[in-house]
Amino acid sequence: WPWVGSVDVQWQQQSQVAVAATAIVPGDEAAFVAGLNAYLSSLGGQYGAWLEDLNSGRQIAYHGTDYMEAASVIKLPLALYLLDQARQGKLTLSDTIQLQDGDFMGGTGTLYYTAASGDTYSYQDLLALLIQQSDNTAWQALDRVLGSDSVDAYAASIGAPDCHQVDDNCTPQDAGMMLSKLASGALLDAGGRQQLLQLLENTVFNDRINYYLGSETIAHKVGMDGGVMNEAGVVYSAHPFVISMFTDGDNPDQGVQAIRDVARAAARYYSR
Repeated sequence: WPWVGSVDVQWQQQSQVAVAATAIVPGDEAAFVAGLNAYLSSLGGQYGAWLEDLNSGRQIAYHGTDYMEAASVIKLPLALYLLDQARQGKLTLSDTIQLQDGDFMGGTGTLYYTAASGDTYSYQDLLALLIQQSDNTAWQALDRVLGSDSVDAYAASIGAPDCHQVDDNCTPQDAGMMLSKLASGALLDAGGRQQLLQLLENTVFNDRINYYLGSETIAHKVGMDGGVMNEAGVVYSAHPFVISMFTDGDNPDQGVQAIRDVARAAARYYSR
């Protein structure tokens, strides 16, 4: 686990500080939980984490059910609902949507800068932009056409009742659980599942869970909004697991680093 110490050194004086980092023992759940709690509680701000061992289904959490801003992680249930509607034959991914003035939202994604009101895009193209670029305009357009209430009802039906499109809130547990069910085959059909996982594996944002785990395949979705830095992902290591973390603090860099650190610790813990 990361360890921080401070020492006051005056001019022409010497001091010493001993490193007291705690090693992570693979498979030692009690020690891992204690380390997770100690680390996240030391940071300041609000942190929530939820992990699941995909082999055993065993879960570990730190404030996993806290209701927090999801930022762009809220786009996960929208993507799932879109593909479920396609599975049921209620739409085809080649169908098109015409963008409207109210759809345009800055921040992440390219549509805000490259598209215009009246332009048409297929569901397929908007889905790709939604996941790979976390495109906010694609999110607004899909939410408008599919209906926020319908997306929320679908999320509740698959076990994520605290994920809401309009207020952009969710819990780390609900976000992680959706990815766990997707990875295990409990959601969508084989084609939709493969399509969404491939999009999640190939995004433009790879600065968090991926940071120390560059050799692993990771299907993940980030979220960011000011001091909110979130991510939920499936790590396809030899011992696969899901990690979902929501952070909210004065220092967004600290939130990003916390996700990196917990992901690395979890990879070590699950390496047995």
